[in-house]
Parts: sequence; structure tokens; C-alpha cells
Amino acid sequence: MLNAEILTEKIEAMRLDGRVAGMAVAVTDREKTIYNEGFGVETVERPGNGHGADTMFRIASMTKIVTSIMLMRLVEEGILSLDGLVKDYVPELKLSRPEALEQLTLKHLLTHTGGLPQDGVIPEGSRDEETIAENVLKIVPTLPIATLPEEGVSKYANVGFVIAGYMASRITGKPLSQLLDEYVLKPLGMNQTTLDFYKAATWPFSQPHEQLPEGGFEVIHYQRINTYFHAGGGLYSSAPDICKLARFLLNRGVSDAGERLLKEETIDNMFTKHTIKDINPGDYYGLGIHIHAMGDRFIYGHTGNYHPYNTSVFADPKTGLGVVTLMNSDASQMRFTVPEMILMDC
Repeated sequence: MLNAEILTEKIEAMRLDGRVAGMAVAVTDREKTIYNEGFGVETVERPGNGHGADTMFRIASMTKIVTSIMLMRLVEEGILSLDGLVKDYVPELKLSRPEALEQLTLKHLLTHTGGLPQDGVIPEGSRDEETIAENVLKIVPTLPIATLPEEGVSKYANVGFVIAGYMASRITGKPLSQLLDEYVLKPLGMNQTTLDFYKAATWPFSQPHEQLPEGGFEVIHYQRINTYFHAGGGLYSSAPDICKLARFLLNRGVSDAGERLLKEETIDNMFTKHTIKDINPGDYYGLGIHIHAMGDRFIYGHTGNYHPYNTSVFADPKTGLGVVTLMNSDASQMRFTVPEMILMDC
């Protein structure tokens, strides 16, 4: 059982020690959110205003779970195939090593085993989804291919999700935002979650904070936006909304409304170790899922890092709990230590 008062004290001590200006932490079981608290401030420029429990954050690479669920629903519908060659879906796509196109599949993209580089992402660019195709076809061919997909080498690659998102849009004729809404966000009731910064900013919003060497923080009054990398890291959300995503993982493909969106065998495949070693020693990567080693077991979810935002969601099948951690300052290790502290105590 969670002791909310003690948990709040521990998290606040961790926040101060980690020099985080503001954060939100939530815990859910398979049915409902059982803990949801805001800590610190949304901006140090208004220190009298505390950090709300439903404040919006940029969740960065946590977006990959949502994109992966959408893609796997398309796979179940027969629109895409995990083992289908990318070139068959996007024949106009070129790579710097043409032989890689003869091997590259959707599964390679979702498991970071396609030999693609981590980024190749211009930090800011168009806000118009209509330009995604132009940017993908212009930028991706210039990027180095370190290893061929057949070699099975795991290297975290945002570019893989850029290509996968574009591929889904091209084959369905629908923009990415519509696909994510239709296949994931609306069915899960994630009504606050959006790719649109201007919509996100209509809610209480957590400003990014740079940690100053001499102590204190400086607010960053700028959000870099580029639809090119939306599929891999473009969403904004809140702790209560991400809890709905955690429950979907805990309930193995079933929404809060009782609707099965993915088959159990699909969830099993997403939770399967498809890499030898990935983000941290002992950690692995599934189909769009970070498999994190914790004690004698694994927990499933994803982290996000878009400087200085640091975020995470992890579902623990053993305890039946999910933990969401959202921070507006650069304290990356707390993405793991907060959920570990909560789940190991339960």
C-alpha cells in the first residue's frame, strides 16, 4: 500500500536534491490513478504558483509508445506488416546505403535495429504536417547508415520513428495527428494529450528550466517545434493522461472503457526483448517499448528527454502499478529512480 504522505516527502527530497524546478508524479493501478501530486513550480518567475498535478509537459520520446500502438493497430488491421519492407510502402524513400533499403522493415524501425542514426533531426522547422513528406525525403537520404539491418545491431534511432510515422501517413492517406488521435488518444480517453503546442499551452503548462552552475534556474522562453520528428517525440501531455496509457499497458491492450485495442499476443510481442542490449546495461528494447531492468524483474514503458524536460512512464506487471514521472529540469536519472523507489517499496 502507498503511504501518500511519506511518498510525497520522499519525492520532494529527491526533487530538491536533483535540482528540479517543477515536476509531477502519478501512480495508477489497473483501474484508476491512486496518487497524483505536483511539486515545485511551473515557472520560477511565478514562485507563488505551485506546480499542478495536471500540468502539461513536453513528453518527448514517451511519444514512441503512442506511435507504436498506432502502428501495431495498423499491423493488426493488415494495413502494415512488421516484416514488410519499408521500400514497398515508401518506394520514393532513398538511403545513403541503397542495400539497406533491401533489408529495412517496420520491425527494424520499431526496435532501433535498422542501422539508422539517432537524430538527423533539425531542431526546429515547419509547424505544418504537410511538410513532413518533403523533409523526410530530403533529410533521410543524407544520413549515414552505420550498420545494415541484417546485422541486428541496436542503436537508438529517432529517425526510425520519423520514417515509420511518415510511412503510416502515406499508406493511410491520413496525417500523423489524425492517426494518433483515431487509433490511440481518443480510444484511451487521453483528451489532454496533443502534438499541438498551442493547444497544450491552453492548459497549465510547465516551462523548461535550465539549471544554472551557481544554483537556481533560468526559464527557457522558447519551444522548438518541428513536425518532422513528431512521431518520435512530439507529444505534450499530463500525468493523469499518461496514467491512462500506463493502465492500457497493465491491462494488456484494453482501454479504461473496456475496449480491446490490441491483441494480447501483440502486447507480448511489444514487451519481448528484440535487442541484445540497449539504453542502459541490462536494459532492452521491444517494439517501441523500453524494457527496464529493476531488481529481479523488468518494467515496461519509455523515457523522454527533450532538453531540459525529462519524463518516464513504466508499468510493472508484478505489482500491477504504473508510475509517471514528469520533470521540467535536467535530472535524467530521476526518470528511473522515482519509479524504482515507488515500485520496489510496494
